Amino acid sequence: MAIQQFFPLPVLLLSLCAFAAPASGEPGAPKELRFYMIGNSLTDQVKYDFFQKMIESRGHKPVWGRSMTPGAPINWHWNNKPAFTQAPFGELRKAFAEYEWDAVTLQPFSTYGSELEGAKQMLGLVKPKSPGVQVYIYSQWMSATSGDFDRIFNEILPKPTGSTSGIRQFYELFLQELAAAHPDMKPPRLIPAGHALYLFNQKIQAGQVPGYDSIWQVYNDGIHLGNVGSYFVACSFFATLFGESPVGLPSADFDKDRSGRGDRDLTPELTKLIQETVWETVTGHAPLTGVSAPETPPVVASPRLGVAVEGVPYQFQLLGAYGTPPYVWSLAGSALPEGFTLLPEGVLSGQGGKAGRIPLTLQIKDQSGRSATRELALVTEANTQPAIVSEAIPSQPAGKYFEHKIQAEGGNGGLTWALPGRGRQPSALPPGLALATDGTLRGTPVRPGEYSFAVQAQDADPAPDVVSKTLTLTVLPAGPDVVFAETVAAKALKLDGVLDEPEWKLEHKIEKWVEGGPAQATGRFGILNAGGTLYIGVEVTAPNIQENTGDPAQDDSVEIYLDLFNNREAVYNADDRRITITPGGKVSVVGRNAVLRALAKRTPTGYTIEASLPSYNTQVKLADAAIGVDVGINTVHEGKRARAVWRGTDANDTDPSQFGTVIFLEPPKGGE
Repeated sequence: MAIQQFFPLPVLLLSLCAFAAPASGEPGAPKELRFYMIGNSLTDQVKYDFFQKMIESRGHKPVWGRSMTPGAPINWHWNNKPAFTQAPFGELRKAFAEYEWDAVTLQPFSTYGSELEGAKQMLGLVKPKSPGVQVYIYSQWMSATSGDFDRIFNEILPKPTGSTSGIRQFYELFLQELAAAHPDMKPPRLIPAGHALYLFNQKIQAGQVPGYDSIWQVYNDGIHLGNVGSYFVACSFFATLFGESPVGLPSADFDKDRSGRGDRDLTPELTKLIQETVWETVTGHAPLTGVSAPETPPVVASPRLGVAVEGVPYQFQLLGAYGTPPYVWSLAGSALPEGFTLLPEGVLSGQGGKAGRIPLTLQIKDQSGRSATRELALVTEANTQPAIVSEAIPSQPAGKYFEHKIQAEGGNGGLTWALPGRGRQPSALPPGLALATDGTLRGTPVRPGEYSFAVQAQDADPAPDVVSKTLTLTVLPAGPDVVFAETVAAKALKLDGVLDEPEWKLEHKIEKWVEGGPAQATGRFGILNAGGTLYIGVEVTAPNIQENTGDPAQDDSVEIYLDLFNNREAVYNADDRRITITPGGKVSVVGRNAVLRALAKRTPTGYTIEASLPSYNTQVKLADAAIGVDVGINTVHEGKRARAVWRGTDANDTDPSQFGTVIFLEPPKGGE
């Protein structure tokens, strides 16, 4: 279990006293709510259509717009056009200038400073047309590769500076600074989805969630959640936006929506547990969310206490729910161990004593004077040292993405993994692989051979124990489906759409028809690394070319799909791109884009496309690296559309997991 550390709550609560009084959680009269959502695929977790039906089930009328781009933080939206919007409102500048909104939700997803500046600008943009707008900040969760969920969520920083959107402190400080920047607007509120997952994790660890032993079971991949997690997000949005309990909301649509490893049956029991957990979280954070449940007596929401360790400083924040916050905490009929204190704000702290179990009766009292108690045990465990028990890692072929969790035993709290070494010379992994802080080795090996490398694990004590071990991995030769890209001199190619340089070898046929077809059109492509810039050239033969709908994907066009981390996630994220280019040179991009260049040329038999992306756009250095790639052609003949791809499926537009793999090897020293 994680050693618990928390932001000093008295400071936070005092800073929130100026916030407006929370709304009651009682269901109100049906109302129309106009809200606009800005975010990326984690905002998509709300499942817009399902969310709309959820709202309508209570008699309310949702009117909503969105500005969404995979992987995009707030600040990116300020400077770029989104990949997806909702008619008739369109992108945010048009939506804010032409329509009035009751609420706007923002999803921080990058460094604290840049996201705060982006949010300040967003408030300034929406204010003139919607002076009474309520802005919400959507709290998320950390990556599944982060290690210990509780430790990361409760991490204390002097001030968040990096990409820390999975840390509780991030949002609490963010709300304060954003409110101070716009004192003439309603104070921003919190949609505590990440906070609700934290409480759910506490219930998992307390053995109260049948079928779960880890919060990572709700994840579909490194960051996206399955249907259970999506239902958490939707209930969190509903409870905060409408100020009503989510208990009793429908879940059938979410139950049927299954596409990954985090999906589960949303049984009536699990559905109710999620709803109750969300409502406890929303009302228990009333100064932040603006929603309370004064009609319901307060309760101790914490299902367990964090585990203490012998001789190690301890701190744990109790969670309350319902009633009228802020709460006052105390002990009822029991005594704390020697050296421990319980602050009225609910912070339990001290120094771990001898291993054992001490029952405590904790009391919560709200501002109306109502109180409740709950007995929880303070468990202290022995201070132990971790041991790495994994030996050799199973052999892997070059060009195939894999994940392998390195196993360890012992230690206190969650383990944090790293490569031993100092400065810029850590232990070297096989090219193409990375070690996550949770001990997962992942990536796509690119060079066959026998590799030995050291890893280290550190436990969560304030005075942590560190152990290391050398592991081995055999990388086998690549299979026949893996393509090796040629590296050429930086000046070898001229981007003109003609493809007349001798370096272009259009060896890869685009002939897998996934929609319509087989059609008369044919296609082939090549891929090159020219001085660190990714080049893709495509030749299309088509007897008839249509280019008049305004949507490149519905016209004759080439589509280039990139999974730059080659991590085989089933949804588009920050590293994924879908680039559509017409014979006339019109370009559209889904995904974060900068300095993409693409030119097209008509030919007697069809057209050619030449596109380039420099390494600072791809986020990947094209040396001993593998990326996911697919190339498709769209063709329209006599009103019928057909589509062919090189490797993927008819779901390429939304699912990068089936793209082909291209390896870029670092050229020998001294060569070009």
